Amino acid sequence: MRDVLRFITSDDEAHLRHEVLRLTYSPGDTILREGTTGDVLVLIRRGRVRMESRLACRTVVGELYAGELFGESCLVGEEAPVSFVALDEVEVDLVPRVVLEARMCVDATFETRLYRSLTWALAGRVRAVSDVLVPSLALV
Repeated sequence: MRDVLRFITSDDEAHLRHEVLRLTYSPGDTILREGTTGDVLVLIRRGRVRMESRLACRTVVGELYAGELFGESCLVGEEAPVSFVALDEVEVDLVPRVVLEARMCVDATFETRLYRSLTWALAGRVRAVSDVLVPSLALV
């Protein structure tokens, strides 16, 4: 878990680990549907997940792999911006928002560590997309 949420402590991880739900999805299963308001943070343990947009006629937006996360927008009350679909057998840990909020009540500094971890993960995703888009824009 700390490989994905890199700034949480071992105490945070121990607390959260008891509360996560581990699920396995088959290829083609939708893990989180675009437009829904979930209430979990999803950590990918194994497999590949396709991000696709219904609004753009099921356009593939990208892929996520083991060690990445999604569902962070749902944690702040936003709808999922895209659908997340299993490309192969995918194993995930689901961390419910209520568990994260309970940890924040026990340890006031957990919120900073959590959001710092999410920021780091999302910045990595933006860099990866930029690495793909910038060279392709040069070809135009």
